[in-house]
Amino acid sequence: MPKTLIVYATRTGETENIGRLIAEGLRFSGVDVDIMKAGDIKNANELNGYDALAFGAPLRLKASSLGGGIQMAQDYGREIAKLLTT
Repeated sequence: MPKTLIVYATRTGETENIGRLIAEGLRFSGVDVDIMKAGDIKNANELNGYDALAFGAPLRLKASSLGGGIQMAQDYGREIAKLLTT
């Protein structure tokens, strides 16, 4: 069974809600899904073991609304790129 990680950044909780709806749809299709807030990911090893990574952020692209998403991209960008190309 394929395994997907949905990572989201949110201020109001709406992006998290959408991520949970997407996760529900993927589960209905037979995909094993985990969902995590970007700021809760502490090291790149937490991204290992997934067949797909999905990232969600609010459309109002202010740095403050992206929460831990920007920090996660800065901290783990190279590791994410390696996962996507292997």
